[in-house]
Amino acid sequence: MPQLSYGFAIGRVQVLSKSLLSGAAIGRLLSLDTVEDVARALTELNWGDVRGARDIEQAAEHHVQAAAALVRDTSPDAAATDCFLVRYDALNLKLLVKARALGQLDGLPLSPNGLIDAQRLRRAVEERRYAELPEEFLDAMERIEGRIAVKMDPLFVDAELDKAAQRFINRRIEDTDDAVIRAYFAERTCMLNLLIALRSHAIGRDGAFAREMLLPGGTLDEDALAQVADAPERAAALISGKPYAGALAATLKRTPVDLAEVEKAVDDRLAGLLSGHKNETLTIRPLVGYLLAREREAGAVRLIATAKAANVPITTIERRLRAMY
Repeated sequence: MPQLSYGFAIGRVQVLSKSLLSGAAIGRLLSLDTVEDVARALTELNWGDVRGARDIEQAAEHHVQAAAALVRDTSPDAAATDCFLVRYDALNLKLLVKARALGQLDGLPLSPNGLIDAQRLRRAVEERRYAELPEEFLDAMERIEGRIAVKMDPLFVDAELDKAAQRFINRRIEDTDDAVIRAYFAERTCMLNLLIALRSHAIGRDGAFAREMLLPGGTLDEDALAQVADAPERAAALISGKPYAGALAATLKRTPVDLAEVEKAVDDRLAGLLSGHKNETLTIRPLVGYLLAREREAGAVRLIATAKAANVPITTIERRLRAMY
């Protein structure tokens, strides 16, 4: 049984963080020509015996799984760390509901990174019994079952489970006193809702649609967000004066708005809220920061490998790469 103390958790993080890929290592991967070259470089960078695209994916996933397990097993502030892991439960439920509709549940790979055992979720969806799930997911799954009994609606499934995860966060975050973690999720909710409004416009949907997709909580006015879905040029004015406005300003001024650039700016802003706390020893922040670092590292490696396979120019990859933690 691990010792649930900040000293134990942060000590483990300090050791493991030494194996994170540096900015120079990511630059080296960027400079290579083929997926095979990337694989060989990752082997040299102690990512294991990596020989091709499949090995790259498996190695990336392994690093994230190990980080998530560390967070679950050593966290002395479960209320805070639960908020970072619950999205994996929502992802698993999305996959399960859609796979069941297609008759493809057998062998479906699920993430072990969430709070709820993946096989427990599989049984719940197979049997359509959700009483043992957290109340937020129970309520969402009952609404989903009612809707898809008439017609499968993937967007509705995704939105309901995203909202369920957010409601879980809104409840759980009240049990931590960490002001930085609370601020992180307050900003995250607002920025994700802004992205929902912008994405609604991008797919040709109106403000009424966006309102149905919005996450619960946050401080941005829902009517104003609906207006952004109809007129994206309103986005910059809506967040003017907010702590994250400067981080998003340049991307929101582009016409048309490049959603990928906004998403990158959001991710980099959120990582920046924690990266300055990585050397603390008496808070939970370095532990969740390490999880974010592994997720960003895996995302960078996957992006580079995929782009090399498709002969995407380096400059295009660089525009999409998240800043390393």
